[in-house]
Amino acid sequence: MDKIDVLVVRPPRFYTDVATSPIFPEEILPPTILEENNITSRFFNADFLPLKLRIFPYITISDYFHYEEKLKEFLKGKSLEWKNAKRVVKKVNPKIVLLVLRMPSDFSVTLKMANIIKDTNEEIKVGFYREGNENFQRYISSKFLESNLIDFGIIGEPEYTLLEVAKTVLKGKDISKIRGLAFKKWGKIIFTKRRPVEKDLDKFPIANRDLVLYRKYLPPSSFSVIEGGRGCIYSCNFCLAAGVPFRLRSPEKVIGELAQVYLKYGTRKFSFPMSSFLHSRKWALKICNLIKKFRLNITFSCYANLNQLDKKILKVLKSAGCSTLIIGLESGNYNTLIKMNKLSNLGFDYRNMREVARILKNTGIFLKIGIIINNPEESLNEIKDSLKTLHYFAPNPFRVQFLVPFPGTKYFKEIKKKRMLIDENLDLYHTGRINVKPYVDERILRKIWIKYARLSDLCEWVCFRKKILDRRIFLCKATEYFKYATQFFSTYVISLEE
Repeated sequence: MDKIDVLVVRPPRFYTDVATSPIFPEEILPPTILEENNITSRFFNADFLPLKLRIFPYITISDYFHYEEKLKEFLKGKSLEWKNAKRVVKKVNPKIVLLVLRMPSDFSVTLKMANIIKDTNEEIKVGFYREGNENFQRYISSKFLESNLIDFGIIGEPEYTLLEVAKTVLKGKDISKIRGLAFKKWGKIIFTKRRPVEKDLDKFPIANRDLVLYRKYLPPSSFSVIEGGRGCIYSCNFCLAAGVPFRLRSPEKVIGELAQVYLKYGTRKFSFPMSSFLHSRKWALKICNLIKKFRLNITFSCYANLNQLDKKILKVLKSAGCSTLIIGLESGNYNTLIKMNKLSNLGFDYRNMREVARILKNTGIFLKIGIIINNPEESLNEIKDSLKTLHYFAPNPFRVQFLVPFPGTKYFKEIKKKRMLIDENLDLYHTGRINVKPYVDERILRKIWIKYARLSDLCEWVCFRKKILDRRIFLCKATEYFKYATQFFSTYVISLEE
């Protein structure tokens, strides 16, 4: 492995979830742009170990119950993930490292990763990035820069900012005039001028997945994430995407990237993690038509809102290979939806939900639903309204989560003003912890969460069995993993011979 200029790293975590293996656009697009500008760069997913057995791709109830103890033990640095990360950083010896957070609760593991990098070579410039609105990025930048282990944070989108940072640092110049940065100078945290977002996403190149370190050991599903767009048309009070301008890539560019991954890496199951695949119905229909036109034998999952679903669009999605729709239902109570500013679900009563459930069942598309409980001053009856909605969609998988008051959201500001915030420790900002003073008995809330967490796991297994019996899904996964197994063992044998 040759030495490089810039290394983009996802820090490891003590638990495994659905985001452990997949590589996201914001992680590989910056190295792609750097390489196009003759700056050597790679992406390293320190969160994934090829030989680590993963039975269930979700964080378990046990992990939630013992979250603080397991995190504390993990931060001691004795696990294989840390040893592997240290070995990689030492081997490539980059001049700049950009740490990419998956969740705000990765705060301490990111600092641990920064500490390992600085111990390896204190001259390495360490920065970090986490997508979200500007208020959140400024808040978390301040927290990181106080540690003195992070040299800079990126505010806004990372692609062009990291390119300027790399050019400036490699020339030995000062980064203080670069737009979209946060850094510490003379004990004070400084934010430079805002960098405008890129309005035309087609100007970005197709992310080069060959820049991923140890690519041959990763399953094809690691390259499944395709960027369809950025931002959101809504402004939900709990969401980090609120305030990020909504933009779409052209259907041709999206399908071009998808086809490249399909042919080159053997990936057959894809996902579109944008806020909603159906914000533009015309755009979504064109994507589906292009998939069918080029006869791409794939399945994919995407997000949608209740008010965007009808029989016609679901039929088109299914014919193009859509196997799973993810809907952030968030609540089944009208008053709670108003407080959340969750406008996309207003006007949907139980009769509407029954109809959507019936259409989905007839179409054969699986559904994943998210419900948030313990919203500010939410009563037990309002929570029960939310739980009732789950029964209309059973046995589809779902997640019942406690509200996470992310910094930078309207909810965070409101909760802090009313002194309802229990803890401001970012490590504990996960969906299995009550972090907002509840309006109902905390023991009742905990019982509800445990009951539905166990029921959710059961529904996951039922849904998994149904997916295996679905001919298209089964053939896609079988094709994908046959190629992966062949590639993995041939690579392993060659490495032993060498």
